[in-house]
Amino acid sequence: MRSSLLRIAAIVGIVAVVAAIIGVAVRDNGTPSPRLTVNDTLALQRDGAAQRAAAAQITDAPAPDATEIHEHMHLAVIVDGLPTNAPEELGYLPDGRLLGIHTHDASGVVHLHRRPDQAPYRLEQVLALWGIPRSRTRLGALAIGDGSWTATLWVNGRKAPHWTHDVPLANCQDVQIELRADGIPSRSAPQPLFPFARYPELGDNKCT
Repeated sequence: MRSSLLRIAAIVGIVAVVAAIIGVAVRDNGTPSPRLTVNDTLALQRDGAAQRAAAAQITDAPAPDATEIHEHMHLAVIVDGLPTNAPEELGYLPDGRLLGIHTHDASGVVHLHRRPDQAPYRLEQVLALWGIPRSRTRLGALAIGDGSWTATLWVNGRKAPHWTHDVPLANCQDVQIELRADGIPSRSAPQPLFPFARYPELGDNKCT
């Protein structure tokens, strides 16, 4: 009798856990939500091979001098309206070197250091360094356009022609990759997530 009661209690416990998981993964309107997968992917499932390949193709930050170009932009991925900034200490290598593309904190501000004869860095380089390389059908480990997620690229509040547009990075730029579950309309003219005008110390070319 006791063993039967224990088996019943165990089954009830398992059912409760499964129900809780399903409840978390379902939206208020009853449709499935992949939010947990997205959060786990952005935070924990970075593509290490892509990060190493990107780091090998990005030059070290040049020594500061009068000719160095030092710019700043902001990058975030927006999932169902919730922002995830570019993480801290991108571009910090194990041997102590600092790449020309790097972050210092989790504000999403990306520092861009290059020589005048270097071409501007591009969005693809930062995404790969983040560990979420982009293609027409994927952002890192996330499938795009398969019935799960629709992606939109916003640059300074303007919608790009396609979400895979490889944007050259520039000073005071605000870049947002917006992911929404299929069927949910995209925002229009999103506000910049980092108020550069409040931080005049960021670079010689002040953001206005």
